Amino acid sequence: MVKFPINYVTLEGPDLSGKTTFYNALHKLSKYSWNIQDRSSLSMCVHAEQYNRPILQHKLNFDTELLNLNNRLILLLPDLNTIRNRYASRGDEMQTFRDIKKLYLVFKEHAKQLKNFPNVYILNESNLDENISKVYDQ
Repeated sequence: MVKFPINYVTLEGPDLSGKTTFYNALHKLSKYSWNIQDRSSLSMCVHAEQYNRPILQHKLNFDTELLNLNNRLILLLPDLNTIRNRYASRGDEMQTFRDIKKLYLVFKEHAKQLKNFPNVYILNESNLDENISKVYDQ
């Protein structure tokens, strides 16, 4: 298998999907080897869809990011019940659970289109160690 050097690692997913926890754990394991971004153009597309904002430029930017095989996109999509439980225990300062659920469903639709890209990891498990090893060991 051909390996490409990593330029950017982007974490995507709805609120409460575990992006910040994943970010910190991956940085610790990799000894800060990569430039890890919390959200990028995919989130811009999803939120533009959610709020009926212009989307074309965000889609073009996302295509550029995605088609660069030196970039890694990690889409965190734990079970919706996991997100519901996180919302129940800590809430969200910006959105209601109903809004988060809508965003979750849009991210899930995008995941169907992205699952076959070699530089995309769609992580559905809530087990942090398992998810980190899937990405780091590649």
